[in-house]
Amino acid sequence: MTRKARLVETYPVQASVTIMLAGVGWRAGEVVAHQHPGVWVRDQDGRFWFVTNHNRIRPAGGSADDAEESDET
Repeated sequence: MTRKARLVETYPVQASVTIMLAGVGWRAGEVVAHQHPGVWVRDQDGRFWFVTNHNRIRPAGGSADDAEESDET
């Protein structure tokens, strides 16, 4: 059985990502630090989020749905 790569192995510091925030949708951000078991991401509004779940982070531009799901407020 092959293990899934850890977030710190998948997303280097300064990687452009999108993260899923409950009630908001996908938000653009940048990985700013690694801290086991996840990564710290700064979103487009300058807020910091600690992400530990592979289902809540993806590379920026990884889906055609990004533009439709971004929050413009």
